[in-house]
Amino acid sequence: MRNPILLSECVYELRAPKTRQGTVSGYFNDPALLYKAADELDAKVPGIYITLNPVNPALLARAKNRLQMHAKTTTSDADILRREWLLIDCDAVRPAEISSSEPEHHAAIERAQTAASWLTEQGWPEPVLADSGNGAHLLYRIELPNDPPSRELVKSVLEVLALKFNDTVVTIDTGVFNAARITKLYGTLACKGDSTEDRPHRRSQILSVPQNVQVVSHGLLTALAALRPVEPKPALSRSNGASLDVREFLTRHGLAIVREKLWNRGVVFELESCPFNPEHVRSSSIIQFPTGAVVFTCFHNSCQGKRWAELRALLEPDHRSWRNEQGRATDSVETQAVPIVTVLSDVTREAVAYLWSGRIAVGKLTLLVGPPGVGKSYTTLDMAAHGSQGRAWPDGMPCPFFSTVLLSAEDGLADTIRARLDALDADCSKVHALTSIREPNGERSVDLSRDLGHVETVIRQTKAGLFVVDPLTAYLGRTDAHKEAEVRALLAPFADLAARERVAVVAVMHLNKSQSAGLLNRTIGSIGFVAAARAVFGIGRDPSDEARCLLVPIKSNVAAFPPILAFRLNQHGVCWEQDAVKGVSPESVFCAPAPESADEKEGREDAMAFLMELLSDGPAPAEKVFTEGRKVGLSPSQLRRASRAVHIVTRKAGFSKGWVWSLPPQDDDACHLRDEKPRNAALDVASAEDDTSRQNVIFETSSSTLFEDDAPPKMTPKHAACHLRDIFDNNNDLRTKMTPKHAEEVLDDVS
Repeated sequence: MRNPILLSECVYELRAPKTRQGTVSGYFNDPALLYKAADELDAKVPGIYITLNPVNPALLARAKNRLQMHAKTTTSDADILRREWLLIDCDAVRPAEISSSEPEHHAAIERAQTAASWLTEQGWPEPVLADSGNGAHLLYRIELPNDPPSRELVKSVLEVLALKFNDTVVTIDTGVFNAARITKLYGTLACKGDSTEDRPHRRSQILSVPQNVQVVSHGLLTALAALRPVEPKPALSRSNGASLDVREFLTRHGLAIVREKLWNRGVVFELESCPFNPEHVRSSSIIQFPTGAVVFTCFHNSCQGKRWAELRALLEPDHRSWRNEQGRATDSVETQAVPIVTVLSDVTREAVAYLWSGRIAVGKLTLLVGPPGVGKSYTTLDMAAHGSQGRAWPDGMPCPFFSTVLLSAEDGLADTIRARLDALDADCSKVHALTSIREPNGERSVDLSRDLGHVETVIRQTKAGLFVVDPLTAYLGRTDAHKEAEVRALLAPFADLAARERVAVVAVMHLNKSQSAGLLNRTIGSIGFVAAARAVFGIGRDPSDEARCLLVPIKSNVAAFPPILAFRLNQHGVCWEQDAVKGVSPESVFCAPAPESADEKEGREDAMAFLMELLSDGPAPAEKVFTEGRKVGLSPSQLRRASRAVHIVTRKAGFSKGWVWSLPPQDDDACHLRDEKPRNAALDVASAEDDTSRQNVIFETSSSTLFEDDAPPKMTPKHAACHLRDIFDNNNDLRTKMTPKHAEEVLDDVS
């Protein structure tokens, strides 16, 4: 069958992208030579395409009636002479880079026929119907100049059709509105992915051509484009910004919702029948945009001019809308705010669902933090690999089958991510990468502050169980990562999306360089990231084995802390150890001091020798120790570190007096009042009389009653203070003898 796209005496580009020879391109004014060149590539490349519209004849000079390998320049919008065809591309919803199944393929062709019938009812002529190999094409002859108004007209037409016909099975591609759009060269083989029994490669073909191909008039195009709902500008609201619960509103008024879907960042509630005319079946919708703005639309001519304000007046005659500055009823955010209170006895308790039991919760945000080079990204790919095959998790827990969507800014898809997934034995058909957002002016990076609607669409289309953002800070847009309010404003709707779509979100973040900050404060940016996450896991190197990495729980709001797991990275990927890791604290992994230099080690040894000599004659006040130390070039901080190394005993000589340092007792029985470890010295604390005539008491205890075996060297002073206060609050005997202030003074000896 003759290809009706190829108009006589016109020049078209033939293009085969993503081949082993790069992009293959050539320009043809001879259809016979064009098809001969295509035959040379057929079934050897993923797909063969031609420009939808004729190009500037001068481009023949690039490669006249022949193919050029590794073409650096292809047709741009500016190279198109005029718009001759409108392409309506009905595509089966499926994972990327694979062929459609027979049911998916059939559904796409059927949807194209349905759309064509509806357009015929609107007065449009009969189209060319084609099978793209994986979906269906409708081709309507148009006569439009290649200018910005025509671009917007075609874009609006496609968006109206997408609003009416898109669902979870078939979608109409709204991105094919640009003038230089390429389309399948019918008669060639569509070779996405491997050809399998259930997803075979198919030959594209023209299914039907009208006897007389008629042009769609500009008036018909404009009339259809006028049906495109426009998001209202935010109105001056007298409320607190609360938006209408559309589902509750429709249910309350008995309006049946047939389907919910996304469109232009808004949520579409498709109605069974039009509220203004019940005979308008499945032709009306209510759309709520992210701003809370609500619009009503119906595709029947008799309902043109019916807006949200008219629908609200029809259903709630007593409802009074605020007027905007033009005096017209606004279709925007609801203006009367009311508090919503839920009685907890009416809430049905639900168990937390897990992707990885005890670690990665479904519908929640989990952070994976750590320094560079410890395998954070590799670990997320390992999660995707486990889900793609349904392999048991490293700790032996069962793993469900799930697909993964990756949003990765740090690694290349071909040379790193795909290579790692292959090493991990992943089923790559279950792993998808969201790489960018295509707009009229080109492609741009994903911005979570404005693209959550697109993210939700991708999650729904791929039926993803896991969504990975690596790193999270690369996709914040203009959000200031150091301002908690902005971070929370970004992550709150992201968390709502995760809960709504029942997808586990794992976001990768780096640590800052502060070794002294609390562990939860070590993530880059605001504490708002950690606060929004329901679980936080860290990956760091084992303090005793640099080649061994540890997956350490840091925060968990939904479950008890799971055991620490260990793994090593090698040419085979991530090699997990079967046994859980014991005896390692998070602080030792992430807050450990930097390795001691040779000069620091020498200084510490000098300080230790100084203390042994100074205190050999007996106890000495701490102030004297510091004074004498300065005389020989030793700072108080050096002396404190050395005191811990030689287990110096410190005690308070009364609360109003200073501290006294002494060497550890040689008699173990005398030294260990309650402890069997000679390195933990006794603390002798005497309270002083105060204005309330408190009794003088002596509080004697070894540090092991305050801290577990090896805790003091691994505790920060802040952690030790909290621990000591906890002991004080829960020990009646101590409460009668010490005040919190006294206890904090005792802490100076421990820390």
